Formats: sequence, structure tokens, C-alpha cells
Amino acid sequence: MLSIPETRDTETTRAERALVGLMIIHPSIIDRCEIELHDYRCVDSDASQIWPVLCELRRGNFPMADLTSLAVEVRKRGIAPASLARVANEAGLPSNENFYIHTLTKQRRKRRLLKLAADALEKLDREDCDVDSVADSLSSGLASIPQLSKRKSRAGDIMMDVLALSEETQQPVRKVFSGISTLDLKMGGFRDGQLIVLAARPSVGKSALAAQMAINAAKDGAKTLFISLEMSAQETVARAMAFETGINMQHILDGTLQIGDVNRLKGLATAYQNEIPLYVEDRSNLTMHRLEMLVKQYSAKQRLGFVVVDYIGLVSSDDSRKSAWEVTEKVSKGLKQLAKSEKVPILALSQLNRDSEKEKQIAIPTLAQLRNSGSVEQDADAVLLLHRESRQSKDATLILAKGRNCGTGKLSLEYNGPKYEFIPAMVDNEFSKDF
Repeated sequence: MLSIPETRDTETTRAERALVGLMIIHPSIIDRCEIELHDYRCVDSDASQIWPVLCELRRGNFPMADLTSLAVEVRKRGIAPASLARVANEAGLPSNENFYIHTLTKQRRKRRLLKLAADALEKLDREDCDVDSVADSLSSGLASIPQLSKRKSRAGDIMMDVLALSEETQQPVRKVFSGISTLDLKMGGFRDGQLIVLAARPSVGKSALAAQMAINAAKDGAKTLFISLEMSAQETVARAMAFETGINMQHILDGTLQIGDVNRLKGLATAYQNEIPLYVEDRSNLTMHRLEMLVKQYSAKQRLGFVVVDYIGLVSSDDSRKSAWEVTEKVSKGLKQLAKSEKVPILALSQLNRDSEKEKQIAIPTLAQLRNSGSVEQDADAVLLLHRESRQSKDATLILAKGRNCGTGKLSLEYNGPKYEFIPAMVDNEFSKDF
């Protein structure tokens, strides 16, 4: 059994005593510590006894006017008043408050890392060790440990940071375009941190439309990751080849190609190898945590510009007791958080329920038909609903059912089945506003 060494360095104990002493003199500091250091465990014996008492009294609105009344409360809890006197005598300077809190935050992070490492080493030492499980647990644990940062909340400070970043880069806000000009004009492109949901009933063409958007983003230079949980990487790429060349996808997969077609496809493959940064992953049993690690892995060397997840309903749960509703809710919230943390737009596909298919004429889909979880709508910055009345129909409608800062509307499209391509209909190439 591996033990975790308890760190008792002088800097930490001094910071603990100085901060607790400051809490006595300036009780408002307790409020900040309750937020930023709520789970901190003191090493110093005096500080470890007095800290929780001060927090308890503060929550109860106890007037901490003098040491005498505090000493009475401390004694009631079986603590020697001498402990209170010692930390009060070592109170730090108010101007050093940030330094003390930073020191203890760093110490808490160090302890968590030590425990995580010790737990992993203990598991790896067993003969029946599941290495993949340990790796997942280690990655999850590392992700849960907050980074040390000087968090800002004042709007003016954040504004200055935004302006400073803009001056440094001298570049406009990054955007990814779908390739459907009318949609791009309406939405202004997909921006970093956005979660865009594309929903449709089965076999309507949502995967084809998502692949089309991914190809366009990659050809514009955005490093693009297409995560397919429904089709193999070969099928996904074969669709891309059909989209690019018009060659029948089945012929590509079966190997029944004409010599001229083979040469065209080899040229296309070479272009994608050397110039077009499109990556396809077809992992099975992918949990939200593993999906997150996969995205971060691709972003490690070069920042991703666009991510597609096909689709939400196939992301696995790491807890078999959870309902489909709970799993979908966790995934949608996880994807939104991932988009923000990695500063990348994520297009996530979702299925609509089949209720309206029972009718003779299939109705135009609505947000209410998003399958399993209303949180998908809440978490998404934009929701696109794709509609075709039948698999044979070339006529399609793309509905912008939710759009933060861009409104709603619908657009008529035409679907070219052999190429897996959607294009704006010639008769109606503008978004209508009557949705």
C-alpha cells in the first residue's frame, strides 16, 4: 500500500496561520475562502481547529467583534482559546491576502496530484490490473483538478483581456463556414465555443450534411475532426469521396471502379493527405469522458478548428443505471463545456422522435421532438432541423429552430443522393422568416 506524504513546508503553515488570523480581523475574507478554498484541509493544528469554527460563525451571522466573544465560542466547541490567540497574533497583512490564498490553492492541487499518482501506482502494481481503466481514471482525475489561474470577474478587466488578445493576434474572431452560403450568411459562421445541434429523423441525411460541412471546413484550412459513432471510418470517407467526385459510393466500397475513376480518387486522396486537414475517428463504446480526451489529444499539437460528433445518442454511459434521458443530458452539457474549454465549434448530431411519422403526411419537425432530453435544446447555441418527406424526395428543408443572436428561419434545399450533397434550391435560396 502506497502512502501519500503529508507536506508540512514552512510556507504552507505560515500561509494557513496568516490567513486564519486575517479571517479574525476581516471576517469578509471568510466568504472568499468559502468559495475558493471550501475543501481545503489545514496542516497546521491551530489553523485546522479555528478555520471551520470561523466559517460556521460567519454562516450564522455571529458578530465577530472581539477576541473575547470568539474565545467563548471556541471554548464551547472544546477547543483551547490559546489556539485562537496564536493564529490571531500571526495574522498576515491584508495586502498579502491573494498570496496566502494562492499558496494554499497550490498546496491543495499538489495533494490531489499526489493522491492521484499514488492510487494509479497501487492499481498498476496488481497482477489483474486493467491498464486502460487506470489510464481513463488518471485522465479523468487530472481533468478534475483545476488549473492555477488568476480568475477575473470584473467586466472591465475581461474587456481589457479581450482587447489585448485582439491586438496581439491582429486577427478577427475565428469562424467555420458550412459551405451553404445562405446558412453562413444567416448565422455568420460557426464560432469558437459554440455547440450547434443538427437533428433529423433517421435516413433523412443528417450525416451527409454534417460530412459536407466538415469537408468544407477542412478545405478552408480548419483542422477538422469527424467522430463517427454510427458508421466506420471507411464508410464515412467513401461518402466524402462520392461527394467530391460524384463517383458511386457503393462502387468505391466494392472496388468495382473504372481505371479513370481510380486515378481521380488517388489524386483526391493525395490532396487530403497533404493539404486538407480532415481526420475521421470511428471509436466504439465512446463515453463522454473518452470523447473529451480524444478531442484534447487532437488539439494537443495543433488547435482544432471544427469538431463533428455523429451522433449524441450513441455516446456510451459509464453508469449503466442512468436512463437515456440522463445520459443524453450529460453528453449535451459535456459537449458544450468541451466546446468552451477547447475554444472550438462542435456540431453534434441528434435524432428526432418518430411520433409524427405515424401520420399519413410527415410533419415539419420541431424542437419538441429532440429525442430523450430537453437539455439538448438548452445547451445548444443553435439548433438545425433537417427535413425530407421521404428517402426518395430530393426536396429538403433546413430549419434554424434556435439561433442565439441570429434569429430563426428555414431554407429550401435540394438533395443529390448519389453525391450525398445538399445545395440551396434555385427557387428559394433565402431564409424565410415565418418559422
